[in-house]
Amino acid sequence: MTVDADYLQAALINILDNAVDACLKEPHDQPPRIELTTAVQADTVMFKVSDNGVGMDHETRDRLFTLFYSTKERKGTGLGLFITKRIVEQHGGSITVESAPGKGSVFTVTLPKVPPAATAGATPEPETPKD
Repeated sequence: MTVDADYLQAALINILDNAVDACLKEPHDQPPRIELTTAVQADTVMFKVSDNGVGMDHETRDRLFTLFYSTKERKGTGLGLFITKRIVEQHGGSITVESAPGKGSVFTVTLPKVPPAATAGATPEPETPKD
């Protein structure tokens, strides 16, 4: 797989950082747990980040990848997951989330082993919003 490792690393770190925030947001009866798993399939590589944090309701999940949307009040900018999704898509991949309040979250990033011709060998630039 040919990817821009720096961009992909930034995307995965953002997801992991959000998992830490979700686990520390409210007290739990269980210790915080974050798990990163990977799987290689015939044509894809998958990264899965699971946590036992506060979880998200349906409305939050629907808006999660929207520019400037944040659940972190003043701490968040609303850029992280927006940019993460763009990086993944520019590598020909997809990102999904499963979550429920009080049940934690699972983010799954799936990337093709062979990137689309448009990004092969190129460094993807995150899109910026146009006024």
